[in-house]
Amino acid sequence: MRAFFCGLASLAALSAQAAELHVGAGNEHLIGEPVVHLQRLVLEDGATLRLAPGLGRLELRAEQAWIGDGVRILAHGSDAAPASPGLAAEAVSGCVDGLAGGDGGAGPAGGAGVDLHLLLGLQRFGSLLLDSRGGAGGAGGAGGAGSDGSPDQRCAGGAGGAGGRGGDGGAGGQGGEVRLRYWSLSAEGFIPISNYGPGVQVLNGGGAGAAGGEGGEPGAGGLGELVKRPTGIKVFRNPGVPGRPGLPGSAGAPGRDGRFLIEPLASAPR
Repeated sequence: MRAFFCGLASLAALSAQAAELHVGAGNEHLIGEPVVHLQRLVLEDGATLRLAPGLGRLELRAEQAWIGDGVRILAHGSDAAPASPGLAAEAVSGCVDGLAGGDGGAGPAGGAGVDLHLLLGLQRFGSLLLDSRGGAGGAGGAGGAGSDGSPDQRCAGGAGGAGGRGGDGGAGGQGGEVRLRYWSLSAEGFIPISNYGPGVQVLNGGGAGAAGGEGGEPGAGGLGELVKRPTGIKVFRNPGVPGRPGLPGSAGAPGRDGRFLIEPLASAPR
């Protein structure tokens, strides 16, 4: 029985190593495993390999690879959602000051770009875009509004509540580490590195930091005491002062740029 299971494991290993992935022109294929070892990889013109969410790295080896024109491997980090705003303060009653608004939430950080380690034996090469940029941070939430001072006409007006502080913006995600090592199986030789046209284009910059949230609006001061003068004129005395505006949140830091390496090899490594 043990020999039987060992035999199955050996067959599975051979099948995995002999596997072929063929993505037709303009089609997309989702990769959900961190390690992929192929005997043949065929990516026709405009084909896309997209990495599944949550995958932190990809090690892709193909003993023979045909790369068409306009091929892409998309491994960029996700953009973060904006944070929740602070709650507005509740209205007050009686001879009291207004309440302060709630602080806005801090923006979450953007997702990190996926680390790409590619090892390819190239039969043909057109152009390849490797995108492992970091995602943008989420915006900080706005501060909540302060409530007005007491509107009760029997007492001096209360001060308005302060506006809530805006939440800090989220940091950008760091760019992925990209490493492409290849050996040529044809007369094409070395492949160029270029941001335009044929060649390898690497995008692995850090994500943008997000803006901080705006401070909350202050509450107005209360009206004050209603006083009737001997002349019969009614006036308000001792009105309350308005509250302090909320402070804005700080902007998030940009993500760290990733590094990349493009290395031609004399032959397939063992």
